[in-house]
Amino acid sequence: MQTRKLEHLIALIELRNFRKAADVVHLSQPALSRSLSSLELELDVDLFDRSHGELAPNEFGRAVYDHARRIQFELRELDRTVRRIKGLEEGELRVGLGPMVAAILLPSVLVELVTRYPKLRIILNIASGKTNLQMLKEDRLDVAVFDTRVIESRDDVTIEDLPQHRFGFVVRPEHPLLAIGRNAVLADFKDYPVGAPTLPPPLMSSARQAGLDQLQTVTCDDIATLLRLSAASDLVALVSLPVAASHILAGALAELPVELPFDTQSHIGFLHVTARTLGPAATLFLDLVRDRLRE
Repeated sequence: MQTRKLEHLIALIELRNFRKAADVVHLSQPALSRSLSSLELELDVDLFDRSHGELAPNEFGRAVYDHARRIQFELRELDRTVRRIKGLEEGELRVGLGPMVAAILLPSVLVELVTRYPKLRIILNIASGKTNLQMLKEDRLDVAVFDTRVIESRDDVTIEDLPQHRFGFVVRPEHPLLAIGRNAVLADFKDYPVGAPTLPPPLMSSARQAGLDQLQTVTCDDIATLLRLSAASDLVALVSLPVAASHILAGALAELPVELPFDTQSHIGFLHVTARTLGPAATLFLDLVRDRLRE
């Protein structure tokens, strides 16, 4: 059933005049008559009492009119809702972030989102890449940003590689490893606690090949906690260097020169399920993430 036919019915019942109703709906009187006849044929009932030459709805006409008004109202509400979501006046964004990515992005990207769109509902999940990937495939997240080296199969997801940043080890300025007179190697870490977030398998494999059966003694996905531990103890922390930059500049931490047998660049990607279209909130989030990582 075409909603236009219902609009024609509403106009005719409310105005009780063919000429006026035809003008309102921008039809000729014969075209309006054909539209109403088509509606009656589709419903298989007469909608007007024509016995005395008056244009008055019968019981069927009044019932259809009531439903038509409700349908018209719901269509207007649907249109307003879509426009509000397009304008990010309301809606929801479910985001999964890896720990290091969260440390880089959350302060600036979240401030931007909540400042510009205070009604946008934002749900964050900070977890390992594998956890976020599983939640993404289960439709519990709209998008995710994390180190893509944990992904074994890319069949179901679309991945956009994002600007890279460098990882490195940081220690307190008085740490003994800073005084060894050469660049450290992973074997030098055997006498010290090493902290890092959940690492992708390639990094763990490289550590084992370097002679460390267990690189990490502290696994913590809260980067701020790792930085505090490193500043207050002999913990050697593997973190994103842009995240640690303010601590290094303040003198609370120092970058430890290390000869590493693995790639020290991030492999961050923006992920969403291929079969699902990105909404306006997710598209905006991706734009903000790109800008932040380029900085």
